[in-house]
Amino acid sequence: MNESTASPVPERIGPYRILSELGQGGMGRVFLAEQQDPQRQVALKVLSSTGPDLERRFRRESQVLAALEHPNIARAVHFAHTRGVIHRDLKPANILVDARGEPRILDFGVARVVTEDSATRVTHAGEIIGTVPYMSWEQLVGDTSQADPRSDVYSLGVIAYELLAGHLPYEGLESGTLVTALELLSRATPRRVSANQPAARGDLETLVHKAIARDVDQRYQSAAELADDIDRLLDRRPIQARPPSIGYVTGLFVRRHKLAAGAALAIVLSLVVATAVSVRFAVSEAQARLVAESRLAEREAVNTFLNEMLVSADPERTLGERLAVVDVLDVAKAEFASNERLSPAVQAQLGRTLGNTYVALGRYDEGIGLLDRALEAARDSAARDRLLVDKASAEVIAARLDAASTTLDAISDAADQRIGIEAAFTRGRIDLEAGRSDEAVTKLRATYDQARAALGPDDDLTLAVGQQLMVALVRMGDNEASLAIGTDVAQRLEARLGRDNPRTVVAWDGVALNYRDQARFDESIALLAENHAIYERVLGPEHPQTLMTGCSLAAVYAMAGQPEAGVALVQKGHEQMRALLGDEAEVVRTLASLRGYVASEAGDYAQAVKINRLLVTQSEAKPGGPEINDLVDYNNLGNNLRKLGQSAEAVQVFNRLLELAGGKLSQDHLHYGLFAGNYGKALIEHGEVDRARPVLERACDVVGQHLGAEHPRTQAVCTNPVLAEG
Repeated sequence: MNESTASPVPERIGPYRILSELGQGGMGRVFLAEQQDPQRQVALKVLSSTGPDLERRFRRESQVLAALEHPNIARAVHFAHTRGVIHRDLKPANILVDARGEPRILDFGVARVVTEDSATRVTHAGEIIGTVPYMSWEQLVGDTSQADPRSDVYSLGVIAYELLAGHLPYEGLESGTLVTALELLSRATPRRVSANQPAARGDLETLVHKAIARDVDQRYQSAAELADDIDRLLDRRPIQARPPSIGYVTGLFVRRHKLAAGAALAIVLSLVVATAVSVRFAVSEAQARLVAESRLAEREAVNTFLNEMLVSADPERTLGERLAVVDVLDVAKAEFASNERLSPAVQAQLGRTLGNTYVALGRYDEGIGLLDRALEAARDSAARDRLLVDKASAEVIAARLDAASTTLDAISDAADQRIGIEAAFTRGRIDLEAGRSDEAVTKLRATYDQARAALGPDDDLTLAVGQQLMVALVRMGDNEASLAIGTDVAQRLEARLGRDNPRTVVAWDGVALNYRDQARFDESIALLAENHAIYERVLGPEHPQTLMTGCSLAAVYAMAGQPEAGVALVQKGHEQMRALLGDEAEVVRTLASLRGYVASEAGDYAQAVKINRLLVTQSEAKPGGPEINDLVDYNNLGNNLRKLGQSAEAVQVFNRLLELAGGKLSQDHLHYGLFAGNYGKALIEHGEVDRARPVLERACDVVGQHLGAEHPRTQAVCTNPVLAEG
């Protein structure tokens, strides 16, 4: 008998009087009905559609339930397993609790009887059966050889996790596809239960995470084992489960791991994992599985390639020579260029991984070149659009703004919504870097609203757009709106990930820098100090993010008139990142600039000038000449020469600075105004007062428009006695 799930509740079905609807699922609807002979209430299940396969499952469910005689199937899953039955669709909707508080498991329609011959099974090898958020890895990939009782253990673990944490271990699977589930489970690990439920820390958390281990051999091997540990926990006895060892976790990535390659492993492999492209397929489930298997094979090839590169960096093979990340990357790049075994799809993914890594390390030419090579290898439009966005983003970071605009123009009109939002986001960043702050705010605000509506306020891309909008609003002087958005982004990440999660801390770093730009130094220092302490505890004192936040804290100390408190922090950060990445990496150059600034504020002008000269020399030696990010080094060199009384050379440096800035920034840009203000001061100190006056007047107007009349930077430009005399 068949009914549409959209039909109203009927009065009668055959000899049964329908009292109410109890629920509905993939196979059909379940009603509370009254039977006349014998007179009793029954649960009546009605199929939602016709078809021999569905009818076989319906009959199978009847047979399975008839073979399971248990009062409520409490500790019930193991009972079913001992009868050769694997449920395969355990989820909250299939567990009812009666008036006495006893749970009852329903819907054995997709159950598998493991003793059956494969020719008579209701479901077949490679067929995906179940509800995605509660399905184990082996179910998702259709591996019936491993879809044994441990698959039901996984589902029970997910239910326990959800009960404790208030959400699923892998969020986003409720509305996702099979392919997105494979993507997520292949690269992510569940957040610890204790992040939302501190009381679960310890044995309870260990128990739940053992149940939901992706590797079947790391799970409880039966529901009985899980039940035994639950009893032990309730009786306050030691449980059998133990957290996975560090060796086991590390071994999942690479079988051989040496200390000197550790930094490369942390940075490169994390980027490999992050390269999974989110693809939505408008094809049948069978086709989607084939594509998913292809994507997994491509990712495995990428991982294998980079793992081999990491192993080749073993100190035993390099005679003990100290290796930096860039050394390992250069080996990988050379192998990538000469390896003819790689398929085009793997070339595209690997080129993207290596390219983005080089860009992150400040080696823009090599990174963008690798992204171009990946574009040549990409065969489908979705992969090309993804790479075009990556390339445009890299060009923005490298201050190649016209090139970035041209790259974005090549994105197809049929690009999916997410790519479209990322492209609009990148266009907003282009305007911001070009000094068109008002246009940047308009574009980023529109993109932020679109992302919130289309992707949700907690989506990673939405939050990234919000953080960039925060920066743009600061540059426009709208500190109140900027702080509101930045705080909202940080709070959302904290609610989702916890305060100690590095992504949350990065967001709060943005809020702290907002405070800094408003000259709210005490608040900025307090927040950055808290973040630095979290990084030291969670990531360790030598981690790059810990070091960089320490340098940011040092800079704010200097701005607040306490430079001595930051000298050791910025020195440590710069020297350790330099040893790891080399002098040319952009992040190392940024930290060197900060170190020079803090040294200057501490009165060590000679040390500051030494650092500034090196940075300026590096900038002039670049193939394309100095870039927009280099301008601050010229500004700092000029200021420190002034403080050493070398005004003639300072004027020369500022002349070069304004020449460069004129080609990269509008004269209404905040930074142009600040540079001009410092130039005016150098002219006065060199005795050229008449040349200085119009320069300072213009600088005062520009800086005041951006920061307001009361901001310390505005005051530093506008209160010069030369202006009062004029």
